[in-house]
Amino acid sequence: MKIHLSSQAHINDAIKQLASIQANGEYEIEIKKLPKTRTSKMNRALHLYCDNVANELNEQGQTVKMVLEQSEIEREWDKESVKSLLWKPIQKAVHGKESTSECTTSEYKKPYKYLSHYLATYFGITLPFPNLKDKEKKDDLMNKA
Repeated sequence: MKIHLSSQAHINDAIKQLASIQANGEYEIEIKKLPKTRTSKMNRALHLYCDNVANELNEQGQTVKMVLEQSEIEREWDKESVKSLLWKPIQKAVHGKESTSECTTSEYKKPYKYLSHYLATYFGITLPFPNLKDKEKKDDLMNKA
C-alpha cells in the first residue's frame, strides 16, 4: 500500500490503516519526502510565457519554419507550439523529462534560461518568466474597478 501524505486528512487515514494491521507477519514502512513538483500556478505561468513568446514571434513575422529549420510547414506560433517545439526539447536535454508536469518548480529555471538566451540572441525577444502573483493582483484590481 502506498499513501501520499499531502494533507492532514491523508496522514490521519494512514495512521488508522497502520493501527488496523494485524500482527501476523513482518512489515516495512518507508516514509520519504517527495520533491515538490510544479504547482498549478507554475503551470499557468509557463503557459503564459509560451503565449507571450508566440505573440512576440508572430509580431516579428517569424513562422515556425523560420525559427526551426527542420519544420516543413509555415504556420504562426501559439502557446502549444512554443511549449512543444521550443520549451520541451530544452527541458528534455537539460533534465531528461518529457512532460512539464514531471518537473519540480526549481527545474523550470534552466529551460527558461536557455530558451530566453536563444530568443534574445537570435530574435531580440526578452520576456521575463511571468510572476502570476502580480498578474492576479492586477486582474483583481481591474475586476473591482
